[in-house]
Amino acid sequence: MTRLPRIGRRTFTIWLGAAGGAVVLGCSSKDAAAAKRTPTSLPPLDSVKLTTDRTIVPTKVRASTLDARSPLVPADRKSMLADGFSEYSFGAGEPVVARMPDGSAALASGKNAARLVRFVHLTDIHVADDESPARLEAFDGGPPFDGSARPQQAYMGWILNAAVRSINAVHAADPVDFALVGGDLTDSAQKNEMTWALGVLSGTGTVTCDSGEANDPVRGPGNDPKDPFVLNGLAMPWLFSTGNHDTLLMGISAITDQAVQNAMGDDSKGGTTDWSESGGVVVKGTVAADSERQPLKRDEMLALIAADADSHGLHNTQLDGKSDYVMDIDGTNLRFIAYDTACEGGGADGIVRKSDVNAYLKPALDKAKADGKWVVLVSHHPLGSIGDGSSGTAADKADAMALTDVQALFLSYTNIVFAITGHTHRNIVSWIGPDPTQGFWEVQTSSLVEFPNQMRIIEISDEDNGYLSAQLVGLEFSTDGDAVSEQGRKLAILDYVSGWGTDGTGQLADRNVKLYIKKPA
Repeated sequence: MTRLPRIGRRTFTIWLGAAGGAVVLGCSSKDAAAAKRTPTSLPPLDSVKLTTDRTIVPTKVRASTLDARSPLVPADRKSMLADGFSEYSFGAGEPVVARMPDGSAALASGKNAARLVRFVHLTDIHVADDESPARLEAFDGGPPFDGSARPQQAYMGWILNAAVRSINAVHAADPVDFALVGGDLTDSAQKNEMTWALGVLSGTGTVTCDSGEANDPVRGPGNDPKDPFVLNGLAMPWLFSTGNHDTLLMGISAITDQAVQNAMGDDSKGGTTDWSESGGVVVKGTVAADSERQPLKRDEMLALIAADADSHGLHNTQLDGKSDYVMDIDGTNLRFIAYDTACEGGGADGIVRKSDVNAYLKPALDKAKADGKWVVLVSHHPLGSIGDGSSGTAADKADAMALTDVQALFLSYTNIVFAITGHTHRNIVSWIGPDPTQGFWEVQTSSLVEFPNQMRIIEISDEDNGYLSAQLVGLEFSTDGDAVSEQGRKLAILDYVSGWGTDGTGQLADRNVKLYIKKPA
């Protein structure tokens, strides 16, 4: 049993974990060159605005068809910027919409209503080494092919740091117990991508999100995404769930020995970014090799994470060797059960393996029921993105549990109240169940990498009226004093407005919302 440090009001007990191991953390091999440049140091933020206070509103309406200009082509991007595609203003905040499973009005809270836990869900961050020869940037297109490349992808290390500063400011005003990092922390499962991300989240020294030859496309500190910056680190524990991009090349292709050699090599066949000049140009052919670009298989990736700080939920060796853990919120009846849905064999869809259900998931659910716990499920993939394993290997398909059976399994446990997921890059809230009297709420949070580039503050409460609630409020990263993250935000807005990027906003009732569910007996 491992106890996380006390942060704010709570301690947490994690009693199941995944594979651990000792791997020395380090930054890019280009840090020696970066060390000669002055890293940008950003102080803690005094405060941030939640989306109940204000929202970011693009000045231009999103294009209904794909703009003919590509955001990846510097000349096209310059033209789009001149046309105002990246401009925005601050609009009014949005209300919190109350939702009961049957659509009725919410009951008034009892006099002893109490918050049980407060945490942040940030997911689909996609810290990317956009200079890797393993990239497929020549295949970029509008949705559903927008994941091949994004104009803001090089900025995601800086943007993640801006998110950390923003979360810490929220925490300073009202304690956040922990952060759930919901998967796709990296874009292509590379060692350098995860090393950068770990540094940003845990706050160890400086990071330079650069690979191959050292780049400084705009001379001077703090003015381009290849500049080094000082890390803030989260002021609370954070927990990791594996996404398909954390186990597969570009989130779709299995990591083979040949793929590892190609990524560390010097030949780009699918298109990668050349940052030897300002703006970055997509190129093919010979590029600078870099061994830090090594793609990591699941056990290697989990070992890297487990070796960091408090191991982020990956404390112990578990039968399935995945990012599975069970966490109790001490002093409450809440129990978080995380299960790994990534399919190493290939494909973006998730997988729930029969072998994992038998060895880990069902026993964990059975114990929670026996212990009288209210269960919050945690995974990268929502139920609608669980596949049959056919995109992976024959063994994956043979071991895959059918979606209908997964849903039936969960619905057989009446103590499951909420499920926290990502993957779709959209704000979506769904009732999972045959009717309003049986089921649970599934929450999908939009990505940090694509507009609206948000996280969620989630507060679970006992309403003292026979109901539990989960209040979800959006949090946008602040760019105060941070010119590089502001550049990244504007490029994400450009990507969205031009039609090349995903629209992750969701409906009003999917964004700021308070979900009610009857308290399990």
